[in-house]
Amino acid sequence: MPYIISVVSGKEKVVQAILAGLVLPLPLRDLLSMDLAEHARHARGFNCSIPPSLCGFLVCNEFLPPQIMQNIPHILGLTEATAEQAKELMTVTKEQTVFEGMRVQALRGDYEGFYGIVREIEGGEATVDFSVYGKMVAVRIQKDDLEQS
Repeated sequence: MPYIISVVSGKEKVVQAILAGLVLPLPLRDLLSMDLAEHARHARGFNCSIPPSLCGFLVCNEFLPPQIMQNIPHILGLTEATAEQAKELMTVTKEQTVFEGMRVQALRGDYEGFYGIVREIEGGEATVDFSVYGKMVAVRIQKDDLEQS
């Protein structure tokens, strides 16, 4: 049964890394009765996924004990979900809209990581004024390669 973990927005990767490296302490009697495959699965920690377009959520297939949730300050809550709900969360696509005057960042290409202002939009391309080493440079770039910043 999947679970949806509500986390502080922007801390999804931090919580995912903490949970991935987490090894739950087991009583000795459980360790002695556990087979090798079960112990390896347990030692790997929790496998959580970040929904592609939603901030503040993780999808996990394992239940988080309350003592773990209390020890990670970025976790706000845990909700049980159906398999269909989890699948829908993981396939949600965000509509990318770029308009004139928007401040954007280039995601791919020669100007990856640079910030700029959209000057003009024509079809699937935008003309963006990037600040490159102190000079403004007008560049034609695909709208899909831009992200609002």
